[in-house]
Amino acid sequence: MIREGGPSLFEASKWIQTFRGKCIIIKLGGDLLTSPAIIKRLTKQIAVLSRVGIQSVIVHGAGVQVDLACKERGIERDKVGG
Repeated sequence: MIREGGPSLFEASKWIQTFRGKCIIIKLGGDLLTSPAIIKRLTKQIAVLSRVGIQSVIVHGAGVQVDLACKERGIERDKVGG
């Protein structure tokens, strides 16, 4: 059974073969990390990557958190390209 919105196992196998034994970088925006449901879903997906032999490094974007910290301190920020 194929889940709507996601790749089939056949489609995923092409990516697994390409990236098995390699390390990928996953950048997570600060917005994503404000939702426990999204965090739970992402951690499950990252665990699957590990099980199929794809290592990952998680980079936290932290934009939302940086914006909040600046606002609390009265620091103006000028965002360029995100």
